[in-house]
Amino acid sequence: MTDITTASPPVLARVLIVGSGIMSLANSVTVPFLAVFLRKELGLQPGMIGFIIGSSVFFSIFAGFVGGSLSDLLGRTRLLLISLLHVPRCRLVRPGQRGHLPARRPTDPRTGRPRTGTHCGAAEGGACR
Repeated sequence: MTDITTASPPVLARVLIVGSGIMSLANSVTVPFLAVFLRKELGLQPGMIGFIIGSSVFFSIFAGFVGGSLSDLLGRTRLLLISLLHVPRCRLVRPGQRGHLPARRPTDPRTGRPRTGTHCGAAEGGACR
C-alpha cells in the first residue's frame, strides 16, 4: 500500500490565517463600543449609527476589490510601502488634530441646546464644561 502524506500548509499561510482570525476577533470586540461611542459622545441617533456601522462593511468589501486591483498593478511590496509612507503624510495634513473626532456635549432633541444636569456632575456641585 502506498503511503500518501498530505503536505502541511506553509508557515506564511498559517500566519495569515491566524492574523485573519485575530482581526475578526478585534473587529467583533470593538464594533459594539463604537456604537456606544457614537451614541453617547457624539449624540447620533440609532438609525444613523446603524447606517455608519453597516456601511463600513460595504466599504471594506469595495476597498478589497480596489486594493486587489492596485496590488495587481503595482505589486504587493510596492503598494505596502506606498501605503505605509502615506499614513504619516496624512497626519501632517492637520497637525493640530488629535487623531479623533472631538467629543461634543449631548444635545436635547426637543430644543437642540446642550443638555445640562447630572451627566456632567451638576448634581454633585460640578459645572458643565
